[in-house]
Amino acid sequence: MGLVKSIGSYVMLGIGIAGVSMVSTKRNRGKVVNVYSKMRTKALKLWEKQQSEVDHLLEKAGQPNPYDIDGSRMIDEGSMTGIQYYNRKQ
Repeated sequence: MGLVKSIGSYVMLGIGIAGVSMVSTKRNRGKVVNVYSKMRTKALKLWEKQQSEVDHLLEKAGQPNPYDIDGSRMIDEGSMTGIQYYNRKQ
């Protein structure tokens, strides 16, 4: 177990040294900043997409619509779960 920890430390040290050597020149620093900004933009777009889906579900959760067949089916199955559990216990 101690050997694994020491190897992990050396790996992290190597990654750190590689990172420092990568940003030591101005040209490479620009590349790193460019890649970072692209990754950040993609992550923010993904986050916004997930948030909009969650917001839609939260908005729909408290307001059942009788014409929403899938939602009604899910509520029906959920209400039957407790009854089925009670019937099995008897």
